[in-house]
Amino acid sequence: MTIDIDEFRKYLRIDKFNLDDELVQKAQLLEEVGDAHVEAMAQADALKEELANIAADIDFDIRKRHRDEKITDKAVDKEIQRHPKHRKASEAYLAAKHRAAKLANLQDAFVKRATALNRLCEIYIAGYFQKNSVQGTSSTDKAAYNLRRSQMAEERAKRQK
Repeated sequence: MTIDIDEFRKYLRIDKFNLDDELVQKAQLLEEVGDAHVEAMAQADALKEELANIAADIDFDIRKRHRDEKITDKAVDKEIQRHPKHRKASEAYLAAKHRAAKLANLQDAFVKRATALNRLCEIYIAGYFQKNSVQGTSSTDKAAYNLRRSQMAEERAKRQK
């Protein structure tokens, strides 16, 4: 299964006012990212093996061409590195390895998201998101008092007119 990494990054955001849906999605998202990571690692491993086979084939061809003359291992290795088939296979392997690493990071982020989601549920249960759960300080209490006082004064002034 191939997933769009940028699209799945959007799912990392948690809607703290929609925790029930977030909890329902949690396991599915973790599974999808985990499966994609496993597949990406398998693809990178397959491409690494293919790269080794291509290098071996090129090595064999080089040594076959130069069987009547002496050629050093270093010279053979340099010729293998310059071969277009080897370069193409190497680029494909490195790209697959890079994708697998990105998916590993994304998987780790989803594990951390799951932990954060659990903590949000705990603080929701504790009443953190209720309006009256916020305690006032002396300065906020004083500001609220002054606001109510000025509103009452305005109402009195309107009634006196």
